[in-house]
Amino acid sequence: MPGMELADCIRMSVSMRFLPARALALVAIVLVPAAVSAQSIGTLSWQLQPFCNRLTLAIDQAGSTYSLKGFDDQCGVDPGRRAPATGTAVLNPDGTVELGVAIVTAPSGRAVHVDARVSPATGQGTWSDDAGNGGTFAIGASTGGPERREPTGAPAPGSFIDVSGAELPGPYGFGVIVNSPTATGAAILAQWGEQPAVPVIIAAAIKGVSGSGVGVVGVSTTSVGVTGISSTGTGVGGQSAFGPGVFGISEHGPAVRALALGDGPALELSGALAVSGPVRPAFQHQATIANINGHLTTLDHPLLNGHPTALVFVTHVYGPGSGFNLTATVGVYYDQVASRWTIFRDDGGPMPVGVAFNVLVVNQ
Repeated sequence: MPGMELADCIRMSVSMRFLPARALALVAIVLVPAAVSAQSIGTLSWQLQPFCNRLTLAIDQAGSTYSLKGFDDQCGVDPGRRAPATGTAVLNPDGTVELGVAIVTAPSGRAVHVDARVSPATGQGTWSDDAGNGGTFAIGASTGGPERREPTGAPAPGSFIDVSGAELPGPYGFGVIVNSPTATGAAILAQWGEQPAVPVIIAAAIKGVSGSGVGVVGVSTTSVGVTGISSTGTGVGGQSAFGPGVFGISEHGPAVRALALGDGPALELSGALAVSGPVRPAFQHQATIANINGHLTTLDHPLLNGHPTALVFVTHVYGPGSGFNLTATVGVYYDQVASRWTIFRDDGGPMPVGVAFNVLVVNQ
């Protein structure tokens, strides 16, 4: 519509009775040609649903661009503070209007960028921001709701931090430092699903919470998956209401390593010690015809076979699992030829069939 004046454009929009009056400014954006000089098109308000925030913008047209100036009322929580908002509106090839608005939240000064796509026919559309919020861009609405979550500066949901090509000042790609931690806080909180009801972890560097799986997973093909360092407290702490507090898996090295550099213990237990799984360091061995050779019985266990330096602790069992009372003392011997550990009678007498022993293995 070359040469059409802005007033003519608005009058045409008014005559189209199927168009809501509140959408006139958007219709003007679509219809006013680029040749028109700078002038005000109007002021519109949108609610950033599902939040209570209302965005009020004055739209000015200059040439082929449309500037947006106004404010976010921040739900009126502080009537004396509004968040300044500025941006640009452009016409999309499909006929919709795209609005890009930068909001400086008050009083924190954090910036949030809002993108909205609006239909000129209704004045409504959808919106999203770089803080991960989004919803309906509802023109003229004021239905209430919670305040829009303030931006934190963190990456948007689903994004990754790639510093592979950066020159790092230190050995870390990303770090969070809290110089004065609160009584109950964490420098980094990772949560998957609903947080289970467990006691609060105090002043943690990393807090991993999962409603159904693992709180923190550490994976490494050559070194340590998870390392915890503390000068006065606990390096790595694990807490669970039903399962393992700390869980480690390794194919070739220690799944969990505890190293004491001072005079304190490398591992401290408060409670029972349990073993499980197909390869147990504590197990019961029973002497049978197949494993007895004279005064000894041969042990066959992955933690013992081929480990001549293993520490093997053996006690005779008389009771559950063994109805034979062996009065002779016993010892252990490693057979270099067979690469097997054996339990032998000190008196040289024959090893009885059915006698049982509790065995504890500590590998060096």
